[in-house]
Amino acid sequence: MNRTKDFRRHQERKHKREAIERLKEWSIFDETWQDPRNIGVMATTPQRCSCIGCGGQRKWEGMTLDEKRNYLNLLDELVLDKSGEV
Repeated sequence: MNRTKDFRRHQERKHKREAIERLKEWSIFDETWQDPRNIGVMATTPQRCSCIGCGGQRKWEGMTLDEKRNYLNLLDELVLDKSGEV
């Protein structure tokens, strides 16, 4: 099903309204939440950084369990020659 232009505009307005609410909570002492650029950036990229509070699991904790399992399975499938090198 193809999305219509009206639906995309509605979604954009919805994301911008949510971004305004988030910016209001984050900028208590200043009026940066009224800046149209900040609203647009927050609406299109809600996760602005990769700190331990916002995201970026691999940076802080390393590979996930699934990635470790896949890596170990890959190593098991590799054929070693007589010298033991890959």
